[in-house]
Amino acid sequence: MSLDNLVAIASDKENFLSLNDYTDFCSRYLDFSAQNLQAVIISLPFS
Repeated sequence: MSLDNLVAIASDKENFLSLNDYTDFCSRYLDFSAQNLQAVIISLPFS
């Protein structure tokens, strides 16, 4: 799955008609981010 594919899915409201559609998209995004992000950004609270 590419970023372009994810954007195409997210851009079509017909892909989000049920709760299951939202969870499927989230799963696809998490799979994409686990394999394709270059770095993980960590934010620490101020002391």
